Amino acid sequence: MNSSATPNTTSAVGSRWRLLRTTPLRDVVRLRLTGRLDVAAHLAGADLPAALREVVQDIIRRARLNRLERADLAEELIAHFQDGLSAGESADLLQERFGDPRQAARLLRRARKRNRTFKQQVIMRTIQFFLILVGVVVIGYGLLALRYFTGTPTISKDYLEKHQQRALAAPPEQRAWPDYRAAYVALGDLPRSVSDMRRPGDVGWPESVAYLRSHAGTLASLRQAAQKDAFGFIPDYKLRPDDVVLYSETTPDMLTGDYQTKTMIEVLLPHLGPMRVLSKALSADLRLAAEEGDAQRTTDNALAGLSLGSHVQETPFLIADLVAYAIWHVTCKDLQAVLTQQPDLFTDEQLLQLGHALAALGDAGVPRLHLEGERDMFDDILQRIYTDDGDGNGHLTAEGFELIEGIMGFSGWDDGLGGVTGPVLSAMIADRQEMQRKYEDIFALAEAELHLPYHRRPKPTTMEVRVEEIAASPTLRTRYILIATLMPALSRAAFHTDMITQKRDGLLAAVALDRYRRDRGAYPASLDALVPAYLPAVPLDRCSGEPLLYRLEGGAPLVYATGPDGDDDGGRLPPARRRRRHRRLARPQRHPRRSRPQRRRLASLPPTGARSHPRRRGRRLLRHPDSAAPPAPPPEAAGRLGQRRRVITSLQRAPAAPTSPHPITPSRSLHQAYPPSGLPALTSFGEAGRAPTPFLARNSPGPQRRNRSRIHTGRPNQVIHPFRRPCW
Repeated sequence: MNSSATPNTTSAVGSRWRLLRTTPLRDVVRLRLTGRLDVAAHLAGADLPAALREVVQDIIRRARLNRLERADLAEELIAHFQDGLSAGESADLLQERFGDPRQAARLLRRARKRNRTFKQQVIMRTIQFFLILVGVVVIGYGLLALRYFTGTPTISKDYLEKHQQRALAAPPEQRAWPDYRAAYVALGDLPRSVSDMRRPGDVGWPESVAYLRSHAGTLASLRQAAQKDAFGFIPDYKLRPDDVVLYSETTPDMLTGDYQTKTMIEVLLPHLGPMRVLSKALSADLRLAAEEGDAQRTTDNALAGLSLGSHVQETPFLIADLVAYAIWHVTCKDLQAVLTQQPDLFTDEQLLQLGHALAALGDAGVPRLHLEGERDMFDDILQRIYTDDGDGNGHLTAEGFELIEGIMGFSGWDDGLGGVTGPVLSAMIADRQEMQRKYEDIFALAEAELHLPYHRRPKPTTMEVRVEEIAASPTLRTRYILIATLMPALSRAAFHTDMITQKRDGLLAAVALDRYRRDRGAYPASLDALVPAYLPAVPLDRCSGEPLLYRLEGGAPLVYATGPDGDDDGGRLPPARRRRRHRRLARPQRHPRRSRPQRRRLASLPPTGARSHPRRRGRRLLRHPDSAAPPAPPPEAAGRLGQRRRVITSLQRAPAAPTSPHPITPSRSLHQAYPPSGLPALTSFGEAGRAPTPFLARNSPGPQRRNRSRIHTGRPNQVIHPFRRPCW
């Protein structure tokens, strides 16, 4: 009995579920299970012949109405055919009179749609719209995905090859890089004291002198290598066998690769770090030779330093230009110091030789940025992320999207988002031709403006405005993502060009003034008197475009520039905060960490035992128990931390400088001025392009840190800093 009751129970549950599914929602809310939507049940319960039942089913299927409308239509058709049968007509006659089911279904659908309310029509249209939209999106995404995942980039050109051929064109015996490399290896680790040595008596001076004298032969070969015509360094995607000695450790990735597997961004430039080290070694030997009175070795070191920068600039990358500027800056600073402190060290012939070398810096005497490598780098990226249709155009590929993610430093491929969003982004990002055309337009504007002097260059430059417009708009930033990511900071690089050009021009004027004074016994009344015998033209102020300003004060020359603000301040330097690292004389001793009540209690104690200065940046300097002033730190404890005291007192220790020819000293960062008394040293403008070894072609084009170096004003006990503005 139980086995026979189970099918009945299952049938009852199924019938209730069917009744619930075929009941309109309005009836369910009213707790009525009507089953009005069950068209099949209505037809099964109707007393109609099979032929008429098929006609009703065909018409309902072709009408394409909603469920409630289909149920109502089924009831009307059943009632229509039942009335005909009740009138005594045959099923065949009723079917013939009814006509074509297709036409009937079309007319009945039209009538039902006209009877719908406005609300129903809005709902139906909305549903239709979204269904169509989803269909279009799915089809479009499918087509984009097919194009995106099936496209492959064609790496057909090695953009680095022409730069390699340019380096290989020089005869092997005229290539200076092998000698530079050998000198770098022979010098070993350059002691820090060698880079910081200034004058006898400084901490580390004896050790530095001993180091330089022990490597005198290496420095002589370095100076000889600097006289060669060509640099001869060959940039490559991997370390060349001869350059492996530059590193204590190498990775497999550094030893393998070609243009098919690596981009120009990954080109190794292992020579930039060693060239900076060699320039520091020459700088230290130049100062030592000047102290020893060896004018010829001082001249040779200066000429070698200038040649080092010119050789580095043969590498076709922006970072190499900035490293060359830094090397020139070091040499110019050393020449400034020598001409200031020992004006009669050089002979007339040596002064003339130095003047010619300074005038020849850059391209035909004009320091310039070389942007060919940056342009080739962008073109190399384009061929790696886009397809090539043969006409210079193409679309983004999956491999290209992965490369963009690697360049920008993010990745969505790990969680699958890159594969989902890639086809959509390929439609949003500009195609190959549009991206290249936009880049060329912006880059052409940059090249036209960045070679202009500061006073003629727009501020901000047109390139900066265009790039900022792209970065500020989410749509443009996505469309031109490569431009927003890879456009280098060219305005900052142009700033360094202005600095080194002004520094070089100031030294040329200084050399000319010294030669004029030696020939005629006095300084000229104006710089125009130097033309054409000593200068081809008066150097111009990079900020105003006018000749450098000049006057005599107490018989000493004062040459200066107006500065970025355009005001003639008489060559006075603006006040600025001192550098943080020169705030202290010796390394401070930290107290153990105490709570605030403990610090207040200690502050209220009488001044017995150790006394302390007021707290500065979380540090305390201990004083002697019985002394009101801190004792002078011993030399072995002071180290390099005594720079500030030495800077302030250096002019007091040195004998008074005679009023004799001296080089121009900077005013307002770039600008150069003689002080009324004393002869200051040239300011340090920072080390542009400093980057960790090994250098890559896409290292930051600007300096890695802001170097706000001190400037001597020539007045004792006063140290101030360069004029600091957003771009100066």
